[in-house]
Amino acid sequence: MREIKFRAWDKDNNLMLYDIQAKQGYLFRDFLNNPRFVVMQYTGLKDKAGTEIYEGDKLVNPVDNRIFEVRWVKVRFLLFHPPYTRMDKFAASSC
Repeated sequence: MREIKFRAWDKDNNLMLYDIQAKQGYLFRDFLNNPRFVVMQYTGLKDKAGTEIYEGDKLVNPVDNRIFEVRWVKVRFLLFHPPYTRMDKFAASSC
């Protein structure tokens, strides 16, 4: 079972806040209901360097250098290729 974690981009301070579901003095809904923050969920996966992959991250295919964006769609995370209007059928994977 994957770990449930969230991070948030603070637009006002240009700062990424990690593990916001456990921040002291804050309620998780304070991040969700505030337009100042962009909340992203952890996919449960890590890249080859061991960095956690979150919703909204951009990933590069090392074979052809195509860029994909990680998105949450219905019940799974998928990879989308620009212009981000269709799913790349061989690159999409659920997590």
